[in-house]
Amino acid sequence: MRIVFLFLAAVSLVTACGPMPGDAGKATLRQVMADTIEPQSALVQDMTFELYDDNGELDPRRLSTSHWDVIEQAGKDLEKAGRALARAETHKVTAEGVALQGADAEGAATPEEIAAWIEADHDGFAAEARKLAGAAQNIVVAAQLRDAIELDAAALSLGDTCSSCHNQFWYRQSE
Repeated sequence: MRIVFLFLAAVSLVTACGPMPGDAGKATLRQVMADTIEPQSALVQDMTFELYDDNGELDPRRLSTSHWDVIEQAGKDLEKAGRALARAETHKVTAEGVALQGADAEGAATPEEIAAWIEADHDGFAAEARKLAGAAQNIVVAAQLRDAIELDAAALSLGDTCSSCHNQFWYRQSE
């Protein structure tokens, strides 16, 4: 548990040094994903896993008050990022000369392709961003209530939300 808490502290520090979630309209999508959404999502998923005891049962006592507080803040950061992405009128995928993770993989989408997919369905992208904000809001509430079952459901919803958006706007190989 001590290692997990050190991991949480490190993620929080790294996230604090990146663009603020509310700046999602100014930052590139890659920045928002790498500096806020991915680390905070991983934190929520890792902490949710920690809730399971050796018998596979959820036990909210497995997390300390400070762990629950970190999860709550992660949810707030994710919600803020989702809302900012939904409000943004344009979305720059990455800065000039900055490669996307996995860009060298066969069939990987280019930043230009991703930008075109988002531009072609801006309302759909905004809807996915709002789904992210909604899933994150459920994480916040579950953390505030110290409700392991609700956090588990919210974490699953977050994963589904991420997959849905990525499949539509990040990874699709053909029309």
